[in-house]
Amino acid sequence: MALGSRQGCLWCGRAALGRPRRQRVPERAQPAGYSARPYSEGGGDAEAASGAELLEVCWRRCFLRGGAEPLPWNAYLSGRHPGFGPLGAALRANLAAQWWDSALPVREQVFPVDAALHGPPGAPRDAQGLRLLHPETLRDALQGCGQNPGGPALEEVLGAAGVLRESLLPGILAQYVSCLELVNRRLPCGFAQIGVCFHSVPENEQHNKNLTRYDEMSIPFTVLISDGTLENGVVQLRNRDTTMKEMMHISRLKDFLTKYVTSAKNV
Repeated sequence: MALGSRQGCLWCGRAALGRPRRQRVPERAQPAGYSARPYSEGGGDAEAASGAELLEVCWRRCFLRGGAEPLPWNAYLSGRHPGFGPLGAALRANLAAQWWDSALPVREQVFPVDAALHGPPGAPRDAQGLRLLHPETLRDALQGCGQNPGGPALEEVLGAAGVLRESLLPGILAQYVSCLELVNRRLPCGFAQIGVCFHSVPENEQHNKNLTRYDEMSIPFTVLISDGTLENGVVQLRNRDTTMKEMMHISRLKDFLTKYVTSAKNV
C-alpha cells in the first residue's frame, strides 16, 4: 500500500529500467463461440473445469508442490497446500517485482515496510480474526475448565494470544514515526508492503454468480467492500481478466483507475 510518493533519488529501490514499448498485436480471427474469458462461461462447472486443468499444468511443471495429484482451488486459496515449487517461487518473486514497478514507478522517499504476521498479545476478547495459540496451552485451558478450576481460564488464554493480521495497515502505522525520522519529518513520504493477510474468503454460490455476471457485462474492475473497510478503509479490487484481487486503500481507487484508463488509451 503506497500512501504517497514524489520524484527524486532511488535510494530504497532498484534503478528504474527503461520500459519496453507496447506494440499493437494484429488481431487474429477466432473461431465461432470463442471467448477471451472462458472462465466466465457456463457457470461454476466450466470455471471449475478450467481451474482444475490450470492446477494440473502448474503441478506437472513444478510451479506447485503436491502429492500424487494437485489439490483443489480452495486448498491453495486458504493456504492448506505444501507450498510452491522452484518455478513457483521464482514466479512469485517476479510478480512482486512487477507490482513494485507498476504501483511505484517513482521511488523517492517510498520505504518498503515489513511487519509480523500477528499482532501483540492482549487483543480484546471480542476481536475477530484468527489467533496464534500453542496446542499445549489450549489443551491445558480446556482441561482446566472441567478438572482444575484453578487453572488458566479459556478467555484469558485467548486474550493473551496474538491475532493474525487481516490488513497491512497496522504494520505500516506502527513504523510511521520511525520512518519519518529518516526524512527529518518532512512530508510527503510513502510506505509500501507486500505480505500475507488472513481474512475470510466468501465461497457462496451467489457471490461467484455475481462476479461471473459482472465479467460477462465487460466490467473491468469490481470493488469488494467488507466490514474491514469501515475500520481501515481498505477494499479489494478484483481484475476481470486475471480474476485476482488486490487490497488497496479506498483513497487510491480514483488515481489507480485514472492511470488504467490513460494507459489503455495509449495502447
